Amino acid sequence: MRRISCLSSLLTSLFLLFVYTGYVYAQAQETDWASITSYNTVNGIDLSMDNTIWGVSNGGLFAFQDQEFIHTFTPVDGMYRLDGSTLIYIEEINSIAIGYIDGMIDLYNIEEDGFDRVEDISRVQAFTSKQINDFELHDGSLYIATEFGIVVYDIDTFLVSNSYTKIGRFDRGTPVFDIHIDNEIIITGTQQGVAVGNLNDNLDIEASWANYDESSGLPSGNIESVTVFNDQVLASSSSSVVALTNGAWQEYSPLSNYSGVTFKGITNGNITDDRVLLS
Repeated sequence: MRRISCLSSLLTSLFLLFVYTGYVYAQAQETDWASITSYNTVNGIDLSMDNTIWGVSNGGLFAFQDQEFIHTFTPVDGMYRLDGSTLIYIEEINSIAIGYIDGMIDLYNIEEDGFDRVEDISRVQAFTSKQINDFELHDGSLYIATEFGIVVYDIDTFLVSNSYTKIGRFDRGTPVFDIHIDNEIIITGTQQGVAVGNLNDNLDIEASWANYDESSGLPSGNIESVTVFNDQVLASSSSSVVALTNGAWQEYSPLSNYSGVTFKGITNGNITDDRVLLS
């Protein structure tokens, strides 16, 4: 995800999200329709080039700026459905991509104020579960973590340019929960562990990936989030955060005193030069 430079502003905004219940007002033909939704659960958040915070929740899409909600959207306004699973801002096309539980993607064009559907993943027949779990941008491509692997789109055409359903030695169709790309290194958090590859290699070949699981020292095979911080690969499960150090996974030392804490994940978008936000 895109790095957000102002951590304090984001934290303030997130606090407001947890206490705010908003509404959307829209017109349909000559009849007024009101859609009352809740923004208590935020599933994805990112920052656009004008410093607007965009988020998707169980109550729809919203834009937040200068301590207030400036836009809110629901299916009444053209969204595919209310509860997006994740989102990302794509600066090259000034649009918000929203993923959904069934693999559908909405593209909201900020300038044109309209939604377009991207249906390729939702139409996949080989796998029953198709949820969009994460987006990652790199070098003109959008990498999408799904319940059956990784799908890559070309941003200019928004056509599929590649897909990886067999990530190294992990089972084909293993769910991918998170993707982080650092330079040309792609790191994935999956249901079976962490997989690391180089984008310059042929990632269709099993040997192009380094796979790590519980036998490699991970606290769990179910890795919900990954990132790179201070030149270390970090991975989180619900029980702990570990770092890859000299080829081995070890408990992330700054958190060694926090025993019994349940972690939801490492929030890649909220990394500054000297801090990483954990949730």
